[in-house]
Amino acid sequence: MVPLADGEQRVAHRERQLVRERPADQAQGQQALEVNITSAFPLEADEIQLLESKLKTRYAGKTIRVETAVDQSLIGGFEIRSSDTVIDATVRGRLSKIAESLTA
Repeated sequence: MVPLADGEQRVAHRERQLVRERPADQAQGQQALEVNITSAFPLEADEIQLLESKLKTRYAGKTIRVETAVDQSLIGGFEIRSSDTVIDATVRGRLSKIAESLTA
């Protein structure tokens, strides 16, 4: 076996660390939920905190990461999207449902 130079030893050591850390990182990733909140107007900090606390209650045991965006075409209200859920509380969404029911 050929001995490694000092720099190669550091690289090899770091590679071993990354291999050991990877499963922990993946487990944390499974516990984190990315949530996008899009609203017609910018949300105040207390509104974001309220929505975040409701999401934490709904998804107990998961870390919630919230990103916000503004889309004025929503007319009013907000939409919450996560990997598997969409909560549409927008005026545009309500108007769309009304239009569908009138044409059905």
